[in-house]
Amino acid sequence: MYNKYILYLHKTNNQYSTINSPYQVSMKKKYQIFISSTFTDLIEERQSAVQAILRAGHIPAGMELFSAGDKSQLNTIKKWIQESDIYVLIIGGRYGSIDTESQLSYTEIEYRYAIELGKPFFALVMSDEMLENKNKTFGQSVLEMENQVKFKEFRRLVLAKVCRFFKDLTEIKLGILESIIDIQSQNELIGWVKADELQDNKQFLDIIESMRLEHEKLIKINKDLEAVSQRPNKNHFIGDYSLSELTKVLAKKNLLFQQH
Repeated sequence: MYNKYILYLHKTNNQYSTINSPYQVSMKKKYQIFISSTFTDLIEERQSAVQAILRAGHIPAGMELFSAGDKSQLNTIKKWIQESDIYVLIIGGRYGSIDTESQLSYTEIEYRYAIELGKPFFALVMSDEMLENKNKTFGQSVLEMENQVKFKEFRRLVLAKVCRFFKDLTEIKLGILESIIDIQSQNELIGWVKADELQDNKQFLDIIESMRLEHEKLIKINKDLEAVSQRPNKNHFIGDYSLSELTKVLAKKNLLFQQH
C-alpha cells in the first residue's frame, strides 16, 4: 500500500514548516523492474529474479528474446530501461555479445545507460564459488573466453557501485526483495496503478477546494498576527490615541511647542 500525505506550509515566527494534512492518498503501485544480464549462461538466475519480482507484486521486464546486433532493438531496449522504475543487473562469468559500434557488450551498454539516466539500480554478482560449480556442471560455456579483459573491467566497474554477491538461487530472490525495499525507501518511484484504483477526480477537486479555503483562512490569521505584532506599545498611547497620532494633529493646528 502506497501512502502519501499532502503537506501544508505552516508559519511560526516567520519560519515555515510542513505538517500532515488529514487528506491521505492511498493506492497500490506496481514497479517495472528491468532485468539485464547475459542470457544462455544465466537462464535459471533470470527465472529466479523474475519469480522474486512477481512475488513482490511488481512487473519484470527484459529483452533476452531480442537477437543481439540489431541497432533498432538496442534502441527498443533503451526505451524499456527509460520506462522502468528500477534496473537490476545479474552478472555471472560471461561478458556477452558485442555491439560492433561501441565495442562494448550489450549488457554493459544497458548498465551504463541506466546509470546515465540516474535510474535506481543494483547489481547481483555471482560468487566465485557458484561460478566454479557451474563451470564443473556446464563447462567453459559459462566463462568468458574471448573478451576476458573487457569482462574484468566491466566487473570491476560493477563492484565499485551498488551490488551484492549471491552463491545460490535463493540468495538472488532474497537480494531482489531486499534491494527493492531499500530503493523504495530512498526514491520517489513513479510506478503503475490500475485505472480502477484511481480515486474519482471529484474527490481530488473537493480536497483541493478544502485546502484552498484553509489556506486563505491561514493567510488571514497570519496577517492579523503580523498586524498585532506591529502595533506600538500601550505605553505610547494617550487614551485611544498613540503619541505619533496626537503629534500629527497638534502639528496641523500649530499647537506643537518647539523643543528647546
